[in-house]
Amino acid sequence: DSCKTCPRNRSPTSPGASKEEQCTTCAPGAEMTAGTTENPTCTLCSAGKEKGGANTHKCTECQAGSYAPKAGMAACLKCPRGKYSASSGQSKCEPCAPGSSSEEGATKCTPCGPGHFSAVWGAGSCATCSRHTFNPHEGK
Repeated sequence: DSCKTCPRNRSPTSPGASKEEQCTTCAPGAEMTAGTTENPTCTLCSAGKEKGGANTHKCTECQAGSYAPKAGMAACLKCPRGKYSASSGQSKCEPCAPGSSSEEGATKCTPCGPGHFSAVWGAGSCATCSRHTFNPHEGK
């Protein structure tokens, strides 16, 4: 057997499509907003949204911990270390405040524990207090 071609003016949403419903009329990063499958009107997903994978025909909001900085994104990006997004549909990630840090894809920042600190905005990790110094507080 061989693979079948998607109908005219349509293409698979991702490699490995297994049924005709996975053939879409708009490119990744855009959704059909009007017209027909033979003559679609496609609109780019707005910032904070994505459209890419199999069985995806509409733009969806980025999940918390991720973002889409511009229109037309096929996939949301994970927030980098030191930043977070607490809710879905974000176009940017917020930096962690001094006294906290975060891992990639974070939905919140974690306070630095006793004996550790971060003195800058957007820290990806907390530093350990150096020799002859201490920090008895959490989140400082």
